[in-house]
Amino acid sequence: MARKGQASLEYLLISAVALSLLAFSASALVGIRDMALEGAAAASFRSGAISLANAISEACAMGDGNRLEVALGEAVSVESHMGDGGWMARFTGAGNDSLVRPCRCEVKEARGLSGPIYVENEDGKITIRER
Repeated sequence: MARKGQASLEYLLISAVALSLLAFSASALVGIRDMALEGAAAASFRSGAISLANAISEACAMGDGNRLEVALGEAVSVESHMGDGGWMARFTGAGNDSLVRPCRCEVKEARGLSGPIYVENEDGKITIRER
C-alpha cells in the first residue's frame, strides 16, 4: 500500500513541475508577441511618416494649388517650425515614435491623421486634411 501512494505523489510532483514550466513558457511567448506588435506599429508609423514627408516635399515643389493623396496606416500628427537651415517638419505617432524631416514650406499643424488624407499647397503653406 505504501508504494502505491508513493507513486501517486511522484506523479503529482512531476505534473506540478510540468505545469510551472508551461506557465513560464506561456509568459515568455506573450512577452515576445507584445514586443513584435510594438515593432510592427513602429514600422507602420515610420512608413506612413516618410510617405507623408515625401508628399509634403512634392506638394511644396509643385507649387500653389497642387494636391496629393496619401494613405496612412497608423495615426500621425505633424507640426513644423523654423530651424537653422529652414523649415523642419516633426511627425509624431501614438507612442513615443517621432521623425523629423526638413521641408521647403511651412506645414500647418495637424493631429491624429490616419487613413486617406490630402496634402495641399495653399499659397506656399502645406495644409493636411483627412479625405
